[in-house]
Amino acid sequence: MPVFEGLLPEEFNVIVLDLLFELVQWLSLALLCQHTETTLSTFEAATTSLGNQVQMFMTKVCPHFETRDTPHEAGARARCQAVKPTTSGCTSLSLKSRKGKEATTDRQRQDFNPNTYKFHTLADYCSMI
Repeated sequence: MPVFEGLLPEEFNVIVLDLLFELVQWLSLALLCQHTETTLSTFEAATTSLGNQVQMFMTKVCPHFETRDTPHEAGARARCQAVKPTTSGCTSLSLKSRKGKEATTDRQRQDFNPNTYKFHTLADYCSMI
């Protein structure tokens, strides 16, 4: 994938490109409109391979990079914290935030988290088809 080539040092670039390939292959198999026994067995193998690539990405790439919130995410958190304490959630904003003056907040560190529902259910896709 030429767009991603050379973005990272070579030792990490190979792992990221392999992970992107596995994700694209898995998604293309998941989006097939009609499956056969052959495509389902290929899909199961692709799911296993994707899991292995994600593990490799987590152990060999993630520890070497510090990732933070985007400015948009940090601003959303600041607006959420500006909500009156009596309201639940982030639905109503204080007057200060509505005028566009966001409270300043540090961009928090965000680590790669595979312990989500989406990752947990990847293995179930093939059996559901």
